[in-house]
Amino acid sequence: MNIYQFSPGASPNWQASLMAQLDSYFCLGGETVTRIISLRPSGLILAKKEKAVVSTAEKILKILSFILFPLVLIALAIRYLLYNKFNKDLDRAVFFIPTEITKAEELIIAKNPALVKEAALTVSPLFYSLPKKYQLMKVETPEGKFYKIT
Repeated sequence: MNIYQFSPGASPNWQASLMAQLDSYFCLGGETVTRIISLRPSGLILAKKEKAVVSTAEKILKILSFILFPLVLIALAIRYLLYNKFNKDLDRAVFFIPTEITKAEELIIAKNPALVKEAALTVSPLFYSLPKKYQLMKVETPEGKFYKIT
């Protein structure tokens, strides 16, 4: 496969420039490179052949990126799929608590989801039409009695 580079004086279109950047990324050195010196609108192309020289550090970084980049893409794809699934569930059944609650109240709510569901179902439908700042949730913890969420 040919590897192309453009000298600073040549002004390639964006596709040729992108092709040259990708060639540079995948080239590990030792290969013959066609350096385009000049592109003329008449179709005349001035070029020269040369050996690609890539430093050892650059080779190591390229090889690491070849290994890590697919892993990052896979991780991003998995994250995207999980995020979308979670957001679909979140959009349907979330009741955001508009007021600050203490850690103790948070634990009570987490341990008693049935009470939260009961409070959400027994509240007047007008409650949900109010602006969020007026929708208040109250956790009552009387001494020696069961918890109550309203």
